[in-house]
Amino acid sequence: MRAKYLGQLATRLYIVLLVIGLIILTLYSVVKPRLLSKSFAKPSLDVYNSLVRDHHDTLRCPCSNISSVYDRYVQIEPKFHQICSSPFVSDEWRKSLTSNLVPDLSIYTQRDYRRFISAHLQFLTGLCRLSNQSVNASVGQFLSSLFVTPALLSETDFDAQVNSLIEQSKVNTPRIFTRFIRLIRDTNHGNAIISAYGTNFEYIDPLYSTKRYAANTKAITYDNCSCHLNANCTIQAAFVDINSTSEVIPIIGLKIGCTPTESFLASSLACFYNLSCINLIYNQLNYSNNIPSVAMPLSTDKSRFSSNTPVIDLVNKVFIENWSTAINYSSYFDQCSSSSCSYTYIERVNLLYTVTLISGIYGGLSLILKWLCPMIIRLWFKTYECRKKRTNRIESMSTDEMVTDQETNTSVRHSNASNITDSLTLVSTASTNTSSILQRFLCCKVLPCVLITMAIISLSVYLINKGKHHTFSRSNTVRTTTAVIDMLGFSTIDSTAAEPPCPIAFHSIILYPGHIHLSSSPLAVADFNSDGHLDIAIIKRGERNIDLLFGNGNGNFQEPTKSLILSDNELTLVVVGNLNNDSYPDLVFANGANNDIGVLLGTRGGTFLAQMTHLIEADGLLNSIIIGDFNNDDATDLIVTTTIENTCWSNICVLLSSGKETFGPTIVIPVEFRFEPTSAIIGDFNHDDRLDFVFTERSYDNVMLFLGNGSDGTFHELKKFMTGIRALPRSIIACDFNNDGHQDFAVALSVANGVGLMFGNGGGDFTVPIEFLTGSFRKPAFIATGDFNSDGRLDIVVTSETNLTMGILFSSCECCGFKPLNKRTLV
Repeated sequence: MRAKYLGQLATRLYIVLLVIGLIILTLYSVVKPRLLSKSFAKPSLDVYNSLVRDHHDTLRCPCSNISSVYDRYVQIEPKFHQICSSPFVSDEWRKSLTSNLVPDLSIYTQRDYRRFISAHLQFLTGLCRLSNQSVNASVGQFLSSLFVTPALLSETDFDAQVNSLIEQSKVNTPRIFTRFIRLIRDTNHGNAIISAYGTNFEYIDPLYSTKRYAANTKAITYDNCSCHLNANCTIQAAFVDINSTSEVIPIIGLKIGCTPTESFLASSLACFYNLSCINLIYNQLNYSNNIPSVAMPLSTDKSRFSSNTPVIDLVNKVFIENWSTAINYSSYFDQCSSSSCSYTYIERVNLLYTVTLISGIYGGLSLILKWLCPMIIRLWFKTYECRKKRTNRIESMSTDEMVTDQETNTSVRHSNASNITDSLTLVSTASTNTSSILQRFLCCKVLPCVLITMAIISLSVYLINKGKHHTFSRSNTVRTTTAVIDMLGFSTIDSTAAEPPCPIAFHSIILYPGHIHLSSSPLAVADFNSDGHLDIAIIKRGERNIDLLFGNGNGNFQEPTKSLILSDNELTLVVVGNLNNDSYPDLVFANGANNDIGVLLGTRGGTFLAQMTHLIEADGLLNSIIIGDFNNDDATDLIVTTTIENTCWSNICVLLSSGKETFGPTIVIPVEFRFEPTSAIIGDFNHDDRLDFVFTERSYDNVMLFLGNGSDGTFHELKKFMTGIRALPRSIIACDFNNDGHQDFAVALSVANGVGLMFGNGGGDFTVPIEFLTGSFRKPAFIATGDFNSDGRLDIVVTSETNLTMGILFSSCECCGFKPLNKRTLV
């Protein structure tokens, strides 16, 4: 009877679990999306375009030929300025025009354009020829480079990728040409080469010279501009009457000056647009040919440049009016020759699949439950019996005492019958109680738990698959082997670290009005006189010396007692380092006018050895100097950044140590994108034991962090951190301001009128700037850090673009103490 009853319970449990299991599987199969794939063998272009329209995100077509030259599907045709195709640049026209000039040009006065016209026309012809050759070489180089794509790109993506590379090539083409022209100009002026036309220097007769030189010369001036100092001194070009030097006929647009090249670059082509001006040249040079058949004026309708555009601007644009580009996508499609295409899609509900899945699983689930359910019931019943025996005990007692044997026997029989009846009743009651308890257990505990589990599993599966399969992205790697190297073309990541645990605070800025004429002055901090107190080396803006302000250790400084007169020109930068490993701080400064750097090796007591100068062989103005060992040879090297004037193009110049405090030739690394750094520092900002570079960037208000790869000098990631809208970061320093073991940034925010602290997390990420306003101390320019009042906290010293003084933000942070500096530790 017990076995039958337990079998009934096992059957009921089997049915409940089987139904619940099938419900869960049914819901799971309905909720779970199915990711299916469909393939097409050798699709045509029309079929592929149709697939792109319907399945752009998941379509993938591997290319049989992953690389091909651009020339097979790209055509680039530059259109040059009309002057380069006109008779004005032909040698025949020039020779015919100047055939009546006297070969000895010295008979013409220095202000007579007859001295210049032949050279100007020759220079114009050369410029057009060189620009044509340079552009065609650049275009040919681009078209012969490889376009690498492992998978077929859609027409939209292909056009975007190729157009981007073409635009990059268009930007790089003028730079190569202009650098060549700039080299020639700088060489001519730097070596003071005397023009054969006698237009920049003139010889002085030794009889009338106070100096007994074999060939004494004197620079010619044009409108109070000396050719000795500037190569681009010019005046308005004019014809001077040979018989009457007082009669001067000006020529529109054209100029004369120190050299024919510089004067023509400063000129415009306005005369070649004007028929009257052309006739004037013909008349003055006695040119008698028929004008319309020889050279017609240029048309303003055929050019994007105005007639008054200086020639130097045309040179910077390589005389290009526009570019004609054609991209043939069908040729690229044929070149890729994809053997198959496939796309993936999601199928959410499929009745046949669901029924088949449930039917397949039903057999296995039924077999398991048939074996498992009886075991569960028996185990539970035995557990229940054991617990019941420990809590309940059955005893039978007789109320009448029998004294005789008969009575005793009769009583015993009666008692046994009563016990048997009670036992049967107890078993029946126990069975009923067991059934009731098991039913309550199944209904109140097992079934709700199963239903809740089923709901959680179904919801989780739905959410996971929705997030996983909601969108699909298609990534195609595109590579090119063009010769133009983008050294700093890394992926950009904008990230923000956690807020610093230690709240930073500063007292109001303390000004030092006694140190005047410090507007926008670069400065460096170190213990120069070895007295255990930090000192400041500062350049007075517009002057040619460095003042040393010796610190007293209490936040005050002595009046400048040492003024290092270093140059005949204005100094623009100063940094401190240890170049000769002698434990005394050395100074490296920049001479803006001469484009060189000077080195002062420090000695005992705040004195320095004689200055050493190193020329920076690169275009542009020096805007930052970095000191460090960049090639792991235990010698101190230098990195200098320059920005080409009036542009956003920059160079990174590396000067590797050659021993004995000297440096090797300048290694110039052009930055192949618009980049205008204002300052730079180095350090390990992600704790990977590799040097990283940090720049502040003027144009986009960014702090740019280049994470280094190690000794090979390359970088694997670029991170940009905004300093604010139009904050204009001028300079940056790095130090652990909040004592958390990670490097932080302090940035001088010129327009925001404050100093911004950006706290690092040790992984290469930094917080948004926490700005500390400098009040009336407006437009901070240069900053440095150190403990100037010996309280164990890092303070910040600032100079301003407008205030003629220096200010210090003394730290008041209670939890920002740092290990005191050794008396000869550089800051």
